[in-house]
Amino acid sequence: MSNHLLSRIWHYILVLLPLSAVFTFILTLIVCNSKRNFDLHDLPQISQLGIGVTYRLFAIGFAILALQLFGILIGRHIYLLHIIKPLFSLWINVYLYLQLAVGFVAIVFMLLMAFVDVSKNRIPHLIGAFTMFGLIVIYLFLHTALALYLYTQRRIYNQKLDIAFMILPIFYSLCSISAIICVAIWITTANSIAQYAASGIPFLYFVVFIHGFWKTRNGFNNLQKVNLTSL
Repeated sequence: MSNHLLSRIWHYILVLLPLSAVFTFILTLIVCNSKRNFDLHDLPQISQLGIGVTYRLFAIGFAILALQLFGILIGRHIYLLHIIKPLFSLWINVYLYLQLAVGFVAIVFMLLMAFVDVSKNRIPHLIGAFTMFGLIVIYLFLHTALALYLYTQRRIYNQKLDIAFMILPIFYSLCSISAIICVAIWITTANSIAQYAASGIPFLYFVVFIHGFWKTRNGFNNLQKVNLTSL
């Protein structure tokens, strides 16, 4: 199989990954909830879904999700490296790798949360959960800050500002703020609805990445122009 074909396959997989991650997350919660027979009117904490008979399903679901998120973060990182070429500097490059590292560490703590049964090892599980949520929020804010920075650079490079780019920084900002509010409510009140909202917001955030992945489905070399408004 040629490198070109492998590259094409990879780029088309990237287009599907954000939605497949949403599907994996929701399916994992639904299957685990159905096995545990929780009352839908009284949503359990996500951690409770991985206790007892559903532990293995819970762990497998999040392991698959981790692979999908890993692919999304790698794909987004490579995409951003191409987008910021006109602004290339050591500091921006370091910033992008810092953002990627935060995302990777968040995935590691997500796996800790998933593979450590809260009923048997409560402290390590909670450390994994809280750290995961904290790092995800940091990743969202780092990415949002980059989007806002690129927004300020558009006139310097005389690039046409399309409506989509005007909306995206606002969307990213709203998601980031909503995520930190939901995490704060969950931590202080143990409200399960806030926890589900905090868990779902990053997936909503990542779904927007499909736009960039679709534009590069035939490879980055086929981009006619690197555009700072292509977030």
